[in-house]
Amino acid sequence: MDMQKNQIREKLSATMITALNLCPEAVTVTDRRGVIQFVNEAFEQMTGYGRQEAVGNDVHMLDSGKHDAAFYRDLRERLAQNGTWSGRFVSRKKDGTLYPEQCSLSPLKNASDDIIGYLSYRSDMMEHLRLEIIAAEVVSAKNVDYTFSGIKHELGNAVNSLDITLEVLKAKLDHLEKPAVAGYLDRALEQTSKVSHLLRILKSGTIFGTPELQSLRLPDFMREFINLVQEDFTAKGMPISVSIRDNAEYCTADPRSLYHILLNLLINAADALMGNEQPRISVKVFQSGGSIHIQVEDNGSGMTELQQRNLFKPFYTTKAHGTGLGLMIVRKLLTAMNGAIEVRSRQDAGTTVDIIVPACGVPVSGASPATIHRR
Repeated sequence: MDMQKNQIREKLSATMITALNLCPEAVTVTDRRGVIQFVNEAFEQMTGYGRQEAVGNDVHMLDSGKHDAAFYRDLRERLAQNGTWSGRFVSRKKDGTLYPEQCSLSPLKNASDDIIGYLSYRSDMMEHLRLEIIAAEVVSAKNVDYTFSGIKHELGNAVNSLDITLEVLKAKLDHLEKPAVAGYLDRALEQTSKVSHLLRILKSGTIFGTPELQSLRLPDFMREFINLVQEDFTAKGMPISVSIRDNAEYCTADPRSLYHILLNLLINAADALMGNEQPRISVKVFQSGGSIHIQVEDNGSGMTELQQRNLFKPFYTTKAHGTGLGLMIVRKLLTAMNGAIEVRSRQDAGTTVDIIVPACGVPVSGASPATIHRR
């Protein structure tokens, strides 16, 4: 054992010790049994143990009790297999404070290639974790902003449609037959149901819960969805054309999630078409194999290859006032429905977004945007 210690001291030349003391990470050198032979100044600052207290002690003096025997057994096995080990510990400072640390372990070898000890680099992860928490809170806040922006848009549409329906009904009431009156009332009830649904979302604080997968009859779903949004887009000079192939009849999806996905894609298309003298938005629905494809295509500004590579990164946006979370949430919703999204675009030539969800050959009680909001 004394021979090992002498060999370790030989490894730690004066120049190396100076370099290790300048290292911002905590450094420990142990013999093969884990007895500390050297610590640098960063180790003293991080743990509270002075060099005289640490040298000669077992490295397990830093143990927090948070890791069991299986953890250390796995560490030793990986170290033997890979030659190095990297991972996180929860350790204990001299004053008893627990702290997370990132640790990298490497063996020290002599001239005969025998392991004589171990070198470890340790970083206090408290600041890193604090920044992670801040980032998570920012993401959460942005999600809330995005969600409530969508709710505000939908509430406005529903209230406007309700106002128009009731105004028309009032103007024509003296001349309408009962079936026609009932039709206007049904349209009004659909909008009040939608408002009720959105108010429940506001109360619960979330719009993206666990998906409720069911069989949707696509012609009905798409017709009612387009009816809900067409007026807004036509007013902007961007009418939406829709084509549904005969083989695309049923898919398995959560109607609420699919509604928000398509609304997001149409809004993105409209933004890309601003300033276009001949704007065009088309929606194509077809079945390929066991999947339903819903393609939203525009002839807008398109994107560069770099922009496409970054599309699904949080906070990345090509819009002046975008959150950079819309497509990230779209992909999250699709993943929860066993679906996927593909984006193809060329700068100044438009974009095609392909939404892929499982096809369903056995119809069950389907749903549409109208029935979504009656729940």
